[in-house]
Amino acid sequence: MAETGTSIAHCPTSRLFLGSGTMPWRATVAAGVNVSLGSDIGAGDEWLISRVAGDCYKVHISEEGEAGTALHPAELLFAATLAGARALDMEHAFGNFDPGKDADFLLIDKKLWEPLDGMLSMGIRSDDEDEATLEELFTLLMGLRQPAIAGVFVQGKRAVAPPL
Repeated sequence: MAETGTSIAHCPTSRLFLGSGTMPWRATVAAGVNVSLGSDIGAGDEWLISRVAGDCYKVHISEEGEAGTALHPAELLFAATLAGARALDMEHAFGNFDPGKDADFLLIDKKLWEPLDGMLSMGIRSDDEDEATLEELFTLLMGLRQPAIAGVFVQGKRAVAPPL
């Protein structure tokens, strides 16, 4: 797969739903294969990519033996964003906030959902700014739920606003 530039759209949520096992994350990435996260709603029960990232973390930390790995928050974010753009050969157009790329993003307001507000307000423990940023990212990836989404933006324009 690495030799041909083939990417994997990985949905650990559907694997959990179907009971179909896991994909060996570390071995696959070490072989040079691009692994992106995707939502396979036809064989799962989740569309929100942060929830898929949370399932990814839980699935791969639970793999047996040396295959088990605690994925770094930045690695999960990459798999949920730029790796997907790379898989579609669209890395030049979207996938991060580099200048000139489409601005596709969610606007999150932690105050819209009390559990997320609590996790972000009380769960960040590090005094080191870089480590605190990683803790905040991990908390968002694990704890974000739909009620905290204040808006959906596609190409920089609001596409969806929350219900009133």
